[in-house]
Amino acid sequence: MAWSQKQFIFALTMVVTGSINTLSTKWADNIESEGSDGQVRRFVHPFVQACAMFLGEFLCLLAFKAVYYHLRRKNNGSEDRHDLVQGNREFSPFILFVPAMCDMLATSIMYVGLNLTYPSSFQLLRGSVIIFVAILSVAFLNRTLVKREWFGIAFIMVGLVIVGMSDVLSNDNTGSQYTRNNVITGDLLIILAQIITAVQMVYEEYYVTALNIPALQAVGWEGKFLRLFRAGGASAADVLYPRDVPVQQQRARRAGRFARCARPDGQQLSADHSYFGHDCVDCIFQLCRH
Repeated sequence: MAWSQKQFIFALTMVVTGSINTLSTKWADNIESEGSDGQVRRFVHPFVQACAMFLGEFLCLLAFKAVYYHLRRKNNGSEDRHDLVQGNREFSPFILFVPAMCDMLATSIMYVGLNLTYPSSFQLLRGSVIIFVAILSVAFLNRTLVKREWFGIAFIMVGLVIVGMSDVLSNDNTGSQYTRNNVITGDLLIILAQIITAVQMVYEEYYVTALNIPALQAVGWEGKFLRLFRAGGASAADVLYPRDVPVQQQRARRAGRFARCARPDGQQLSADHSYFGHDCVDCIFQLCRH
């Protein structure tokens, strides 16, 4: 069956935006800044990068609500016919808790792997999710794959083997961040993340499709669960960083920390913070707590 123009545009958009996502994330990982202690550090915060993606998912819920109430105000039943909002809107959101946790775990592991391997390997190894989704779909969804689908899976496996072998046989430059051990570890982490992502996709297909949940709302609820999880992490920061100073002093200190960490030149930072140092996570926790 030939692709329609709309399908072709969607596929091309996914390829382009997916590549931009990988390149921009790797670009952030390679940014360096000199801290107040004189040491130059790279931005190595895969969990912070994952939280940025979860914020984008949460915005999908806001977009869903905006479209739904806009259509509802027309009083012509269009909210039940529009592609973005039609479907079952009465369901328990906790059904989406499991895929939300899978999403958080898989994305975080992927970004850790991206810190260790080449962006080209990262982009290609992400395609292995098709293999694991197919296996799990056959096992748990009673899906029957036709010959052309098995051929496509085999073709992907050949490509993954070529990518993996090229990374294994690459020169071990000890002076570079891409040592052989790092690259192999990163590749394995990315593949592990794809297995978790496959579990998420099969779970979503089983429940979201069965309950006819609007896709935009499902993604938004997953982002909300992850936002709540991040708030729980901020609460844990309250335990690690107890409030032993007056509230006004805390607010002034928090504002000062964020202002210093937000300087693009990385200069004149506090003694315990650097622009891209490991303690910048504390700034995020400080902001989330209030």
